[in-house]
Amino acid sequence: MEGPSGIGKSHLLRALADEARDRGFRIPPAHVVTVPALLRIWLAQEDRKTPVLVAVDDLHKLDEELPSGLPPLVAEFTSAPVVWALARRTGRGGPEVERVFALPPSEPSLPNTRVSLGPLSENTMQALITALLGAPASPRLAALAATASGNARLLIELLQGLREENSLAVVDGMAEVTSTGPPERVRRAVRLLLAEVSPRCRLFIQLAALSGREFDLCAVAEAFEQPAGMLLPLVEEATDVGVISGVGDRLVFTQPLFWQTVLDSLPEPMRAGLPCEPARPPGRAKDLSWPASLGETDLLIANLVSHGLTNSQIATRINRSPHTVSYHLRKMFGALGIRSRSELAGTVRQRPAGTVRQRPRESP
Repeated sequence: MEGPSGIGKSHLLRALADEARDRGFRIPPAHVVTVPALLRIWLAQEDRKTPVLVAVDDLHKLDEELPSGLPPLVAEFTSAPVVWALARRTGRGGPEVERVFALPPSEPSLPNTRVSLGPLSENTMQALITALLGAPASPRLAALAATASGNARLLIELLQGLREENSLAVVDGMAEVTSTGPPERVRRAVRLLLAEVSPRCRLFIQLAALSGREFDLCAVAEAFEQPAGMLLPLVEEATDVGVISGVGDRLVFTQPLFWQTVLDSLPEPMRAGLPCEPARPPGRAKDLSWPASLGETDLLIANLVSHGLTNSQIATRINRSPHTVSYHLRKMFGALGIRSRSELAGTVRQRPAGTVRQRPRESP
């Protein structure tokens, strides 16, 4: 099985192992599978009639000895009831890993099923939220969860982090988020993912985040003081780990939650100079007040914009039409004295926690 950015592979392998164990499979100890010779000894000593599940996660990260030894191992135990569950990140790994995943599906002696794991569907995400939190998500929590864009790892870290930090409450039978900003678990997961790429690619991702969730490669190339073509290896590396993808003639961060977390991790002086925000006349301070003319729907849309959602995505989340979303955006632009979505997102991000809320209406 393959998936981008480790999406769901570990969780699926654990689920496979648990189900196999319940059905009477023998599961080799984790340390055994690191050396093919030891695994061959273990399999040879077991009862050939007892089914065995061998699960190997992140095959692309392992020493070449295991990938190179897998094809002959699989062939050697074809007559035994052995199921091999192998996982890697899509497109990652050397020639030996490619050889493992290039086994012909129609090979009679080596039957196999290849599964590509994509983002979780919205229904699956809702079911996961209900299972982990014991209650369905409120519209606000559902919108926040949607910023993980179906990345199982980010979504689980988000939910568990919110729960650990006591940032969740059950209101009217629905799980509601009571804090702003990603929990520490999400920030840690993002740091770990950035540690997997080269330092130069990490810098590329950070500079790209400053340009917005969607960005032009030429704008990032200016910061590197190099032609855009020289950055293509960095784009390929960031794409391989599932961080960015191409949309038309632009690049986009695949998970708004990842993009927002990277952006929030940067020093304030860097974020203050976001290239996507127009320059303001000297001496003119940004008004951080939230006008009383803007209601709860405006506030919800503003928060969704700050998380990188498009008008169509916002319309789906709040059960309104894209035209209605556009109307609210125009109203907010006028009330706040801003001119773009990036300015609106910046206004939401720069306002202290707890101050972005609807003012109570006066009684008639």
